[in-house]
Amino acid sequence: PPSSLAPSKPRVQTARRQHHRHQMAPPQRSAILSDAGPETRPQRTLEDARSMADAGQLEEAMAVLESMQPPDSTRPEFFELLGSVQLSLAQLKAARDTFSRVLYFKHDHEEVLLQMAILSVQLGQDKQAARFRRRAMRAHRDEQSQSSEEKQ
Repeated sequence: PPSSLAPSKPRVQTARRQHHRHQMAPPQRSAILSDAGPETRPQRTLEDARSMADAGQLEEAMAVLESMQPPDSTRPEFFELLGSVQLSLAQLKAARDTFSRVLYFKHDHEEVLLQMAILSVQLGQDKQAARFRRRAMRAHRDEQSQSSEEKQ
């Protein structure tokens, strides 16, 4: 009978509204953190990874770098540190690719140019190493002339 359908219809609409409201509302932070699993650890920063690398904890630094999310993982400083850690771990081709990203952002990055020269020697690319050294020297001279102009 139609009278038995009438009470169920409002309940279905109410359930839909509650379901729709539930989909739109973001989960509460306390609900996310109540699990106390590994996801609850604070996100490590680029400075954490740098400190680990400086202390010789290369694998730990690499793990932190690999877990980083944008915007940190898209900064040239991120790629510079990642490349240095990769180079220290003898991941030469990965380091070369990573340092290339830094040079894409800043083509005259003196330290990275020197790292690329070292990498090129290790990869047996002596002519390429010489080109990176020349670029690094030019970047150093340019930086020196800029700093002397700023002092005047």
